[in-house]
Amino acid sequence: MSTVHGLLERHARKDSTKVALITKSCRLTFLQLNDFSNQMARYLNNKGLSKGKKVAILAKNNEYFLFAYFALSKLGALPIPVNVQFIHEELN
Repeated sequence: MSTVHGLLERHARKDSTKVALITKSCRLTFLQLNDFSNQMARYLNNKGLSKGKKVAILAKNNEYFLFAYFALSKLGALPIPVNVQFIHEELN
């Protein structure tokens, strides 16, 4: 069975120079996307985030959302995307 982060890691190995993501502010290869996600995973792990934790991601539809999503998946945490248009009362 494949995992989301496993698919990214496989493409980073096999298709490292192929473009994985294009946004208004960046253009990233599979290797770069995997590397940024690994950096974020290490940071979150150093801050105490561990496997099984549920983590809300409140981010616009950009590369930072993907970094967070893949990083959390790599740690075994459960990423929960949250709509950025929610108002404060809807987030409680």
